[in-house]
Amino acid sequence: VRDLGSSMAHPRRALALVSAAMVLHPGTSARLPLSPHIPRNRPLPTPLPSGATPEMSKTRILGDGASEVVLSIVGPGESRSNPTLGTYVTLNVTTACSVGGASKVRGATSAAFAGCPDVPWVRVDRVDGVADTTPFVRIADEAASFENAPVFPFWFKPQWGLTKMGFGGSVDNQPIAVVASGWTAPEDQGGTRLTANSSVATIYYDVTYESANFTLSVEDLGPGTVRLTVVPATPGMPTPDQSRFDRFVLSPSDGPTPEFTTSYFYHEESASLSIVVALQQPGIVYYGATPSFQGREGGCTAGGVYDGRPSLHPLALVLAGPDGAVNDTIPAGFAGTVHKMVPLRTPHQFCILNPKITLFAGGKLYLPLCRPDPKNEIPRQPGFVSVIAPSWLSIYPLGNATADPAYQDYPATMNATTAVGGGLVRTTFAAGNARNPRWSTYNNFVPLYFDFAPEHARGGQTVTLSVLIHAEMEDGGRVAAPLWQSLQCTLAPTPTVTPLPTRLVTSFTWASQNLLLGGERGNFLQTYRQLGFNTVPLVGSSGKAGTAPSMFPGNRTGADWDGLLFGPEMSGFVPSTGSDFVGHHRPNASLLPPTVPPSGVDSELQQWARAYAYTNATAGLDIAYRGAFFRQAADTFCNLAAASRPNWVFFDDERWQWDGWLETVGRSANAAAQAAPGESPEMLARRMVTEALGVYTGCLPARSPKTTVGWYGDPFPDELLAASGVSEQPSEYGPQHYLQTFPGRVRNSKLRQGVMAGSKPRHLLPWLTACTYGQMEAPLLLASTLHMFGAGATGFSFFIDSCMDDGAKFLALATAIQYVASFEDHFLDGAPLVPAAVPATGLTNVRAWSGVVLGGSTWLVVTTSDPGTAASITLVVAANATGYSACDLTTGATSTIGSGPLLRVELTPSQVNPVATVLHIATDAADLCHSHQLPPNTWVPPMPQNQGQISAAVSTFDDELPGRIVL
Repeated sequence: VRDLGSSMAHPRRALALVSAAMVLHPGTSARLPLSPHIPRNRPLPTPLPSGATPEMSKTRILGDGASEVVLSIVGPGESRSNPTLGTYVTLNVTTACSVGGASKVRGATSAAFAGCPDVPWVRVDRVDGVADTTPFVRIADEAASFENAPVFPFWFKPQWGLTKMGFGGSVDNQPIAVVASGWTAPEDQGGTRLTANSSVATIYYDVTYESANFTLSVEDLGPGTVRLTVVPATPGMPTPDQSRFDRFVLSPSDGPTPEFTTSYFYHEESASLSIVVALQQPGIVYYGATPSFQGREGGCTAGGVYDGRPSLHPLALVLAGPDGAVNDTIPAGFAGTVHKMVPLRTPHQFCILNPKITLFAGGKLYLPLCRPDPKNEIPRQPGFVSVIAPSWLSIYPLGNATADPAYQDYPATMNATTAVGGGLVRTTFAAGNARNPRWSTYNNFVPLYFDFAPEHARGGQTVTLSVLIHAEMEDGGRVAAPLWQSLQCTLAPTPTVTPLPTRLVTSFTWASQNLLLGGERGNFLQTYRQLGFNTVPLVGSSGKAGTAPSMFPGNRTGADWDGLLFGPEMSGFVPSTGSDFVGHHRPNASLLPPTVPPSGVDSELQQWARAYAYTNATAGLDIAYRGAFFRQAADTFCNLAAASRPNWVFFDDERWQWDGWLETVGRSANAAAQAAPGESPEMLARRMVTEALGVYTGCLPARSPKTTVGWYGDPFPDELLAASGVSEQPSEYGPQHYLQTFPGRVRNSKLRQGVMAGSKPRHLLPWLTACTYGQMEAPLLLASTLHMFGAGATGFSFFIDSCMDDGAKFLALATAIQYVASFEDHFLDGAPLVPAAVPATGLTNVRAWSGVVLGGSTWLVVTTSDPGTAASITLVVAANATGYSACDLTTGATSTIGSGPLLRVELTPSQVNPVATVLHIATDAADLCHSHQLPPNTWVPPMPQNQGQISAAVSTFDDELPGRIVL
């Protein structure tokens, strides 16, 4: 047996390629054999006329009053001599129109031609004869970046300006031919074609970066702690602009060399090409990194390129305990580098990545623990934690003393408090279950609350906390203090965000009301509101959620709840609940809900059998299932909504996926039974989704009219969510770490949003993070949150409370909210700046920009590449606009910047904020500046020690998913 390709890594997407020995030339097409389930119902692009070449004129002779789009590639990828090294190219599209016998060209910002049809949307398609729903990637790519595979056609609006497009690659690495046409709207939204196809444009690319090699350098930072950094090992290759770090585990192998595999869920993204690794106990762990440049991955330092291949030589980190024992061995034949870490000083330690943190009164600190074995989701941990702190600094555990019993999932108790001299006190806490200590749900952090008098937060006072995690209670007194870990803590005042947002949504998710100090010791709601958060969370999947006080509207009244909304997260009783059950259980009449009458049993079992067969055939869930279990889950949701009347419900339902459903809807007998005569498979797939979601949202107007549903991730095209009255909540866990590209991703989501059904406002609420899929410190959290707003988001849901290993992260979110609090209408009623309004030629020392415009008023965020150097940005405004001024919302400084059509904003080195400069630009910006600038008690981060915390090496590339609008 000899393997001929890796396409079957994803069999639902695989092309049935019998022979890959094909060469596609520009202007020609070839029909590749397709798997039977891939539809051929889309029109294919018009090939180039015989003898024509892509380099010929981009326009044709037009009849008078006719329009045509003009497509070209700009920059890398435009020619054989200037290929792109990555997987993206920049498209330039203009509209040509014949007026009085002469052909005129309309740019992104020019006016429409009289007598010529406007072209609202442009469709870009490939010239290769492959159906549009097939991922346009090389076969080898599917193993590594399958979820990000571009799927044509690619749609965008000409007025957005220069646009990045992901192109994947051809099977044999030949240049790629594409064409463009004008449409009234995307075809799947009912659009119609306005123009013929443009002449062909050709994408030229170079894949040699995939053969680049890299190594990992190791820097010891202390006991059990190192910094890993990617180092290029192939001369002549460009420096990576980002990297993914993976933890590897030994896999079974009969060969002479051990093999290692990894899981995506343990990876970390890094724009600075480095991460900190901290280990909790003796042992050996294995790491590797896969750098990339402009979206194209180089070689993995652990061996192999793609996730599906075993790696042979990861880096081994060997950690010994205080007695010198490692408790593990390197396998025979290991081919990787071995690094011996600085031994631990105690048998266990916290996995502290940043020892310099911030505390505020009423805040909560999550002391991080590790998962020693990545296969063990809930590891065993030592049962005691001790803290040495000044006597005036009150420290409380999550337990009876600090929280309502409804939220005591895994309480800790205060066991001993002992004065140790010098005004210091040692406090020892015990986990709630002595036989199997659990500090938190996944046993991956120890939660502690802090409180202190306001005077201690004046002048940036600092204190040192000594912390120790130990197996016996007496260890707190037996282990000498110099052997403990230490945290350098800056005490900050708790800010008061004013005004509290009323239109934006600022929320946590997968968190409950133990997020901050509460119960008898503090007022959670008061502190939560004070920090600017207006939507109170609750983990709806918790068994105790149904009895939580906030679930009952009568408990959400009075001064404590003034101005606050209620937004629980739900992962139970969600739309996929019914199809998930019937897809994984054989039909059995005895399991049917008691509400099914005898006369309905046969029909129910038939629907169940169809759904079960679909799941077994496709590994997906049958979205067309409408049986008793679907109705039961929907009824439960509607009853809960009617009883609780939440303002928001955040669905975390990741079991329904659009791509798989679209490709396999033809295998759903339940869908076939509901198909309309002549209905195409794609339209049937879309209708099944909107009808299923509509069952959930359809009950809300009558039973809970103030409730809006948001859905985590991108389970379906946004127009399907919008048509069902569901707000989009894209997941930005990994991309948020890459500041240069992050605003473009969010902006793209905003620009492509559909019209919201019903009367509720159209929201865009990304799920942000500060620890998921990568390490993030407070300055980057502040910068990324500001750029999220600048790209047009109307709020956020922050995931997850355990990211808060530094109180400054809470404060960073509060500061971002303060910046936007006086400009809510901009984000709900305005529109994001697009590249056409921010010419690249007018940018100097700008790493990332974003902004929203409402009328003649612009809220703008600028992050520089070099914070110590002057910067400038130019905005395109109306030609007759005059008298503009700019207000620095951080300092309150104002300046006059002149009149349209081009506004040039200059920032001197002293005006450049190292994290982000936030400006208000309008004719009345100077007059309103004092009332809009940050209040005195707002947290502003100091200049970071490592600039990589907020920006990576300067790059002109924006790593975005296909179809993203970027700078």
